Amino acid sequence: MGAVCVPFAMDDLHNRFLKDKSIVVGCPKLDEPEFYIEKLATILKANKLNSLMVIHMEVPCCSGLTRIARKALACSGVKTSFEDVTNDLQGNVGKTETIES
Repeated sequence: MGAVCVPFAMDDLHNRFLKDKSIVVGCPKLDEPEFYIEKLATILKANKLNSLMVIHMEVPCCSGLTRIARKALACSGVKTSFEDVTNDLQGNVGKTETIES
């Protein structure tokens, strides 16, 4: 799951993180978070994912994607950890953290 703004700030996003992967894109500031929670929970239930990664910017609104992923995992009943990648405003990875669900 990636924030809508990340590709504009991170020029190597596709090569670095998305090669041979699927992506769900959203903005917790501009869109209704419940929609994303339900949609991601449905995706998690219907598919056996090898991994889940949330990529977002360091701005406060983007951290909502991490909360959405946590809630979607809880709603889906799927037990997995996920990687939370925070990018700084220059497009560099500032922090990567494994989130236990």
